[in-house]
Amino acid sequence: ANYLRAADSLVEESWLGANTFVAPGPIYFLGVVRALGGGLPEARLVQALLGGAAVFLVVLLGTAVAGRWTGLVAGAITAVYPYLLYIAGVIYTQNFVIPLLLLIALALYRRQAGGGRGWLVAAGASWGVAGMFAVPALLTAPVLGIWHALRIRPFRRGVADLVILAAVAVLSLVPVTARNYALDGKFVFIASMGSRAFYWANNPEVDPDERDPEAWVERNLVQVEEERVERGWTHAQMDSALDSRARTFVRENPGRFVSNYLRRVETMWSFTPHTFTQNEQTGGRSRWIALVSSAPVVLLSLLGMGLLVRRLPALFPFYALPLVFTAVFSMFHTTVRYRLTVEPFLIVLAVLAVLRLVRPGLLGGLAFPVGSGRRGAE
Repeated sequence: ANYLRAADSLVEESWLGANTFVAPGPIYFLGVVRALGGGLPEARLVQALLGGAAVFLVVLLGTAVAGRWTGLVAGAITAVYPYLLYIAGVIYTQNFVIPLLLLIALALYRRQAGGGRGWLVAAGASWGVAGMFAVPALLTAPVLGIWHALRIRPFRRGVADLVILAAVAVLSLVPVTARNYALDGKFVFIASMGSRAFYWANNPEVDPDERDPEAWVERNLVQVEEERVERGWTHAQMDSALDSRARTFVRENPGRFVSNYLRRVETMWSFTPHTFTQNEQTGGRSRWIALVSSAPVVLLSLLGMGLLVRRLPALFPFYALPLVFTAVFSMFHTTVRYRLTVEPFLIVLAVLAVLRLVRPGLLGGLAFPVGSGRRGAE
């Protein structure tokens, strides 16, 4: 509902929007849908198409990593995976970021296997667009970019690839940077919501074990907005104040911060959603569905990380992406939904774990497509 209201203001008032508080991706997506005469049904249709694109990309990525059967099995699981089916029907940023991350990984593997520079452009642009939907997605860029550069020979060619990736990603962020400057009169990196979300997770007045949504909203949203209006602050000024309060809390209560951080790690990787993060329709049946779908995938993916650790240089994205998103999102208010950003990668890892246990010979050419010319060397 908030996104739809913001999208309507884009169409009816100004395409610059009203503030730089939230990531612009979802708002501008819905704004375009509104401008074309569509509404929520049309937006959800696009969401469903993005879900289908993610399945297709999982097939291609699994095939690039370990062959056709890995890609087909991983794609089939992704196509019926309950959590991923769910977010394909609602306006969540994860549904946009998932196919973009898959495209980035696929593009880098294709480039390493001898593909052209067009794959670099696709990866760099995907990083920029993904950041407009979820800013933490950009934190994966230096990690995977450096990994890619180290995988390319000769080394100077890898450095050139890294420069191209960075240049394309930065250029893709120029429009949103210009828009933010026009609104706030200063540089705002995509959105300022990160400061507020950091406060949500480190608000000394909120018990991390509290599962009352109304109390959480009252303390973290209602009271904050009332204070902003009373003081006459802009959203950016309020965000700066909240960020400062959260940092003070972390400095003065390091033990509690670490404890809260570990709780959020557990929340993100739970097999079933915590009560606070569930929709009101969630019941016992939904929890059983989670236990027979996400639980095996998470366990098998972790097993796969252990079994395939010797292949870490080839499978680095499958290790790095879950770790980066867990480390970052656990700094803020988080839910199981944020894990879904990397769930397709976990599905591929789960399939690889089963193959490693049942048919290890099928993983002989891991991480390069058939006919790449690099398979035997790997």
